[in-house]
Amino acid sequence: MRESLGIPPDALVIGMIARYHPMKNHALFLEAASLLMQHQKNVHFILAGREVTAENPELIPFLQRFPDRSHLHLLGERQDVYCVLNALDIFP
Repeated sequence: MRESLGIPPDALVIGMIARYHPMKNHALFLEAASLLMQHQKNVHFILAGREVTAENPELIPFLQRFPDRSHLHLLGERQDVYCVLNALDIFP
């Protein structure tokens, strides 16, 4: 999974797997991710779940915090969640 997303082997990978819904608080995750990116450059974030895509109009305001989205991977709904989980170092 990391290789297919272009994530270096030594990068820290933090992820969230949840369908998009305001109560799941993707906004807080993305806010924390943008703050961490200011201090840690070798970190990647993987988000997966129904409607967790860059095309989701409710996520767009939060995605604007990432001028360079190469470290942010929005995968949408996945059937291979186990592969996503295996790619993560931290899963809050």
